[in-house]
Amino acid sequence: MQRYLNLEDSIALMKTEIIATILIFTSVLSVAGQQRIGLYELAVMQRKSDNLCRTGDYETALKGYQYVLANRLPIQGNRHQDIGVVYNNMGVAHYFSGENQKAKEAFETALKIILTKGPHHPDVATIRCSLAFVLDAESKYDKASELYEEALKVKLRTFGESHPDVADCQEGMALVKEAKGERDEAIGLLEKALANRKKRYGEKHTDVGACYAGLALVYLNKDNFEKSDEFDKKAKAILTETKGRYPQNLNPISRLRPPPPEMLRVRSKSLRNP
Repeated sequence: MQRYLNLEDSIALMKTEIIATILIFTSVLSVAGQQRIGLYELAVMQRKSDNLCRTGDYETALKGYQYVLANRLPIQGNRHQDIGVVYNNMGVAHYFSGENQKAKEAFETALKIILTKGPHHPDVATIRCSLAFVLDAESKYDKASELYEEALKVKLRTFGESHPDVADCQEGMALVKEAKGERDEAIGLLEKALANRKKRYGEKHTDVGACYAGLALVYLNKDNFEKSDEFDKKAKAILTETKGRYPQNLNPISRLRPPPPEMLRVRSKSLRNP
């Protein structure tokens, strides 16, 4: 089964390591342009693009994904699972670059391909969560809510209640509920996500701060200013202390950080992934 990579995985790379990765990646691209490139080399290049995306160099990552996609399509075809993963990870890079329409198109393409694994596969749930987050930003709340609910059922069955992917999904659903004015349901979902994250990470973690920020927003819209102020102070304290843990999110519509879009990792034999 594919391993799910949260956006915080491997963020601790130092600036010098990021620069070195870019230089190596550029070198590989130059060599690749002079000779036929195989699946192994494409897998190496995709892994480097994934690492660049995690460290916040979305522009370079997208160039890599586009090159990998252009060279994989003639070999694997447009319905191969590996192609779906490339589209998903491109969607993540587009999203964090603030290119919501391109992110939506990439996630939709990925979903069509990965759905061949079956509607209850965890990879399908991951893409649905990412797509729902983008649709929420476009105020398409009913469709976003539908996608979140479908994804949450799969994630609960696959990972159990205490998994971070479940908390991400609950947080996303809560934002949709709040936008629709269903604030009591939003609070319930955020409280579940908060309990999950505090148990896993402790109190001083960015994801915990995001839950507090969400609760502050919902209580503010319920005119419960005392509760809103309480959660707002907690959120600001945590997010200030954990500043810099995640790469900069350039997306202007992101209301909380870190947002849910997640990258996938391929372990396909045909890829001969290093």
